[in-house]
Amino acid sequence: MRRWPLSNVWLGVSAEDQRRADERVPHLLATPAVVRFVSAEPLLGPVGLTRWSGLEGDGDTMGFGLDWVIVGGESGPGARPMHPDWARSLRDQCTAAGVPFFFKQWGAWAPDEIGPEDIRSVEFPPGHVEYLHVGKRAAGRKLDGRNWDEVPA
Repeated sequence: MRRWPLSNVWLGVSAEDQRRADERVPHLLATPAVVRFVSAEPLLGPVGLTRWSGLEGDGDTMGFGLDWVIVGGESGPGARPMHPDWARSLRDQCTAAGVPFFFKQWGAWAPDEIGPEDIRSVEFPPGHVEYLHVGKRAAGRKLDGRNWDEVPA
C-alpha cells in the first residue's frame, strides 16, 4: 500500500474571505499532501494567510504550510467586483514568504485603469475604487501591470 502523501496529489481549499479561510485552511494543513494550496476565488473580501505556517516570511513550506495561492475575481451573472487591494495583499504576503502566487483573473469587473470609459461603472466602496463591468475576457489577468503565473516547483 502507498504511503501518504502521494507525489501526484495536490490538495486545496477555496477561501473567498477571511471567515472561509479561518474555517478551511486548518483542515487543509492537517491533511498530508505534497502541495497544499488556497484558491481565493472568487475573492470577496480581504484575506490574511500569514498566521499559517509557510506564510510567516521564512519561505520554507516543505510539506507543513501553504505551498501556493491562487487569486481571482468573480465572473458570470451577478458577479461582484474584487477590490485590487485584496489581491495585492495576498500577492505581497506570498512574495514575503516565498510562496508562489497565481493571479487568475479580475472576473467580470475590472478596476477603471484597465477598461474603456464608455462602459458601466460603479464605485466600490463608494468614493474609492471605480470598477468597470467589462466581462472576464476584457478585464484580463494583469495585476499591477504584469501576469502572475507562479506555480510550485
